[in-house]
Amino acid sequence: MDYSPSLIRGVFLLFDYLFKGWSFRKLYMEVPEYNLRQFGSATDRLLNDEGRLNSYVYLDGNYWDLHFLSLDREHWGVERKRLSTFIDGSADFE
Repeated sequence: MDYSPSLIRGVFLLFDYLFKGWSFRKLYMEVPEYNLRQFGSATDRLLNDEGRLNSYVYLDGNYWDLHFLSLDREHWGVERKRLSTFIDGSADFE
């Protein structure tokens, strides 16, 4: 599934807002297995897989694992620099 650059930029701006406004060490996301694919390469480069609850979520006749993903402040600082042109809107990715 393709997402618009504006949506992805908005998520990155949310990360900025949360880390700049509060002293969070990590941001956590609970993602059911059936939605994990939507995070694509972010799970390899940006997010850490902290753990999972096996067969925890029931949907449409199936039990799915629930994944716990995280983004820590230090790693976001490194990735933020790499993505700054995109996040700040200096590049035309539309």
